[in-house]
Amino acid sequence: MISLLTTNSTMTGEVSLFMAEGNAIYAVVAEAIRNGNPLEDILEPMPDAIYLTSRDGRLEWANSSFLYLFAGSLDRTVKLAPVDITYDPLARMSDEMVVAGCEAIEFQHHSYDARHRAVVLRTMKRSLAECGDPRIAIFGMTRIVEIVDPTGEDPAARLRQQWGCFQELSERDQGVLTGLARGEKLKDIATRMRITEKTVDNRRKSALKTLGLKSQVELIAMFVRFHDRGYGDFGF
Repeated sequence: MISLLTTNSTMTGEVSLFMAEGNAIYAVVAEAIRNGNPLEDILEPMPDAIYLTSRDGRLEWANSSFLYLFAGSLDRTVKLAPVDITYDPLARMSDEMVVAGCEAIEFQHHSYDARHRAVVLRTMKRSLAECGDPRIAIFGMTRIVEIVDPTGEDPAARLRQQWGCFQELSERDQGVLTGLARGEKLKDIATRMRITEKTVDNRRKSALKTLGLKSQVELIAMFVRFHDRGYGDFGF
């Protein structure tokens, strides 16, 4: 859920407190940018992840809390790779809303930190377009609300493993899975591949087990992620 807050908005509870804290930090940051003052002394002590981005979502500056949470390193000489928060659809949408003129946005969303833990985050954003620095458009503050899965399984690594397993399958097994993901019935796949329906079902069960999948829903989701990550185009 996204809450759009203006300076005249009144809310109660944790959400309003978080936004109030963010607004106070935002005011100091905006003033520092206008005056050309460094941000390190202001933002480095902050426990929350504080970051400034361009209009197109490029990270321009971040404090150590952000680096530790999303990049896994405090070494500023290392070029930061794109982080999960940048690719979160809700985060992208919120950037677009701020750039389009929304005064302030607060929302809660799921993501992964640098240790690959599944986390629930609360984020607020405000526009910095009027501060005079053409590189910087958005102020953001993000806080961990909850660590959902502390096991640290990397979803990207799991997808790479699944892609490797899929490539090792026989051409016929790949054809069975691709057909199922497209919504074909076992009978139709059997006719197309000129094998029995029983053989198709056996190949399906074996291939799903190899890939660590339990249902056709998980199979379809895997193919969607393959497509989104650029592993292949299966004609969906």
